[in-house]
Amino acid sequence: MSNKYILTTYYDNGQIEKQVYYEDNKIHRKGAPAIIKYDENGEIESEYWFMYGKLHRGDGAAWIEYYPNGKVKREKYYKNGKLHRKGKPSYIEYYKNGQIKEENWYENGHLDREDAPSHIYYWEDGQKMLETWFRKDKLHREGAPAFMYFENGQLKEERWYMNGKLHREGAPAIIYYNNGEISSEEWYEKGNFIKKVK
Repeated sequence: MSNKYILTTYYDNGQIEKQVYYEDNKIHRKGAPAIIKYDENGEIESEYWFMYGKLHRGDGAAWIEYYPNGKVKREKYYKNGKLHRKGKPSYIEYYKNGQIKEENWYENGHLDREDAPSHIYYWEDGQKMLETWFRKDKLHREGAPAFMYFENGQLKEERWYMNGKLHREGAPAIIYYNNGEISSEEWYEKGNFIKKVK
């Protein structure tokens, strides 16, 4: 027979601060969050789904944080304790207005995505701010750069990475733009600075 119990902590005003569900001395709760944190007004601040001591949820985010207005601030998808979600971002952060702020693609705990950016950052109006490619947690993209954009959507920077290092043979690895024109360039090979041209 399994041993189930709940640990509850309270604020000075008597409101519940946190509830943690255990089974056989491991954080665990089936079909509902195993850790729930509240603010001093009794509103839920965050929820965490655990299966036998590991962050895990089969049908949704296992880690959810909320803004005071109740909207989701941050959600993370876990499988057996590792950030993981097939074909969709496993880490998503939102602005207060509900617009997506940041997306990250993880597989089995590694920031990794083939043929598309694995990290995307957005301006508050939904325009892309940054797109970067990762392979097994290292900045990497074959034959093309990562991009940064100004808030008006114009290109700000190109950065060429190989195995986590700035690298491009015979051409600049960083290109800076201003009003659609190249403002300066920097050459790197295998992470080593070569030269800068303005």
